[in-house]
Amino acid sequence: MPRTRFNAASCSLFFLLFILSNHAWSNSGASSDYNIKYWSFIDYQNRNLDELLSVPNEQWTPFNGKTRESFIASDDFWRGNEHPIVWVKIKLPRHIAFHDLWLEIVPNVGIDGLIVEKLDDKWTWEEPEGRRIDDSTNIPVNHLTFKIDAQNEYKYAYLKLNTSQVFHFSVNEYNYSGFSWYLVKSHLFNAFILGALALAICYNLVIGISAGERVYLIYSSYVLCIFLFSAVIMGYGRVLFPDWGGDGVNIRTFGFLLCFTVISFVREFFDSKNFIPTVDNVMQYTRIGIVVLAIVSLFINDFYAFLISDFAALFVPILVTFTISKAMKMGHPLAKYLLLAWSFIIISSIYWALVWIGLIEPTLLPTRLVLLGSLVEVVLISLVLGYRYSFLKAQTEQLTNAQNRFIELSETDELTGILNRRGFLKAANSAMLEGKKNSAWLSLDIDHFKQFNDVNGHMAGDKLLAEFGGLLAKRTQREDLAAKLMTEDARKQYRKAFIGRIGGEEFAILLINSNLAQTKLYAERLLREFEDITVKDKVGGVASSTLSIGGAIFTDDITLENAWRRADKNLSKAKSEGRNQCNIA
Repeated sequence: MPRTRFNAASCSLFFLLFILSNHAWSNSGASSDYNIKYWSFIDYQNRNLDELLSVPNEQWTPFNGKTRESFIASDDFWRGNEHPIVWVKIKLPRHIAFHDLWLEIVPNVGIDGLIVEKLDDKWTWEEPEGRRIDDSTNIPVNHLTFKIDAQNEYKYAYLKLNTSQVFHFSVNEYNYSGFSWYLVKSHLFNAFILGALALAICYNLVIGISAGERVYLIYSSYVLCIFLFSAVIMGYGRVLFPDWGGDGVNIRTFGFLLCFTVISFVREFFDSKNFIPTVDNVMQYTRIGIVVLAIVSLFINDFYAFLISDFAALFVPILVTFTISKAMKMGHPLAKYLLLAWSFIIISSIYWALVWIGLIEPTLLPTRLVLLGSLVEVVLISLVLGYRYSFLKAQTEQLTNAQNRFIELSETDELTGILNRRGFLKAANSAMLEGKKNSAWLSLDIDHFKQFNDVNGHMAGDKLLAEFGGLLAKRTQREDLAAKLMTEDARKQYRKAFIGRIGGEEFAILLINSNLAQTKLYAERLLREFEDITVKDKVGGVASSTLSIGGAIFTDDITLENAWRRADKNLSKAKSEGRNQCNIA
């Protein structure tokens, strides 16, 4: 792969630039001048608003940092099957230049909730953006977003949040113009990622179908799962299906599918069943386990379902990395390139995982990093698959050529360059399948060849055999060339010859489209041409020999073996009658 290092270096540089630039870009449109304050309260009793308002201020916990909060899942946090509620108290500054503000909860797609404000001296519950059916100003958003009346005299509002995963989020604040510009940039980035993934799906699917390569089809399903998983963590499930698109079961389901398909792809890529059977057994059992866990997670407490999906998301990358490393140690030529591609998604996923254990601030940057890492991985693996296809195609062509060469050598006489006994009989049997009409068998024998060898030397004998083979080959080539210049109908009626060395000084010719008269003329010309062949003897002189030919014309009831037997019988007659002649009947 001559361009792999360049491509990898380019991707790495782009990756780094993305990380550095995204910190500023993620919060573009948000303002830190609003001086909005946040407190949280964990409610295990599902209090109503009146009960909540009576909770003393000292029981409200200020946000960890300015606008972020985390509640890592635990048995204490999730009590049985009860889903805890997190209330967020929001205090707006007394004077603010904007009539409306938008509060965006990121990046947890599992969070849902409502906002309550005191409007016209009355507490009013509002749906999040995207769910306000009667609001013509509703903005389609892909994260949980609330509009709040910033100029309301009562400067407190409350968010009632619930989740099917864990509470781990930050709140971004936007005015109208900042929010609009932020949405445009966010959707453009998401469209770039999803568009590129969709293109990769189509590209690999077309190659897989046209080339009949299973690995491309499995890889297409893997990229499709990446596409769906990416769309979910981008929040587009909430856009398409506002009532349930933000549910954590969606991301868990697509996560399980992603784990299943990546194992399937790696198994097919390395042909692990034959290449690394021990690891292949582990991968097969893991796939079964993933299916079982995915089904179980639908019927258990969300906290345990979350832990199960996290376990799968941790174990599968380790297994895939181990498999690639094992294949690389065993000398697989493409393992190192797959490891390079896989490392991008591993690095970005680790960064993303650090968010959920509270070591990195929960913003959209880790999510975007996972998306970009997935895209880089898909692009690089597509390049690896393209190289793999070219490599295997070249390897197949080499094997085919070697096989054809082996067959050619096994069916060719080394000394004369024409077909040997095995090759000639194979060609003759194939020709006979097309019909016996106007066909003839000629058996040829060099006269007194043993005596020729004794007098002139074996080297002269070998040279005579080689020259005769060359003569037969040239005659056949001339006739084949003449046939190519004819029309198709005329070509079917034109004479065609199959020649071979049966053994020692014995040769055979099968003539197609040749009657008795034409066969006799062919044999007589061959006798004269053979007389013109001369070779140097062992003392430097000139030596030559003669040829005897026996032939048999095919009839409808004659077999190839019978024709051969009759031709040999006629050859014996030609020899007994003085040699250097032909006897064809």
